[in-house]
Amino acid sequence: PGQDILVDAALSRLAFKVEDAVTDTRVSAECLDILACNQFVVVPLVTGEQSVGVIVADNLYKDRDISPWDMRLLRLFANHAAMALQNAATYAKLQDNIDQLRAVQEQLIQAERLSAIGQMTAKVAHEIRNPLVTIGGFARSVLKGLEKDSPQSRRCEIIVEETMRLEEILGSLLDF
Repeated sequence: PGQDILVDAALSRLAFKVEDAVTDTRVSAECLDILACNQFVVVPLVTGEQSVGVIVADNLYKDRDISPWDMRLLRLFANHAAMALQNAATYAKLQDNIDQLRAVQEQLIQAERLSAIGQMTAKVAHEIRNPLVTIGGFARSVLKGLEKDSPQSRRCEIIVEETMRLEEILGSLLDF
């Protein structure tokens, strides 16, 4: 109370009718400049317990008195406008929530894919490692029974080296 009539209407959630804007102390000079009329009504836009704005209606073009019926119609319109604003805000929040859910869903799908790839990699590595260890073991055993300078010895050394290299690759793959 005591502020500009637009602020008073929003804060008090009451409608006001101004008969003579020039002499009404609740009407600020800025409001007079913008409206450029002497009679108008201010109706708050109320959603639940919150005022979200005001509607100002004047009689500038018809220059007739604003009747109680006009005020009632404007209040009805304001109620519907406030509900529409609230619904629009709710829809925007809902859309944001849906967008966030979609992003989280995509992250979960990606994480599930990565998990499946990791499990598959572990299984494949295990299946490859078993025969590889056997091959390396047999190559070492054959290598022990061969003379160091024989061609077969060099071939067995290559088999042992390559099996060790493949085991290291499998280890790196599992670590990754």
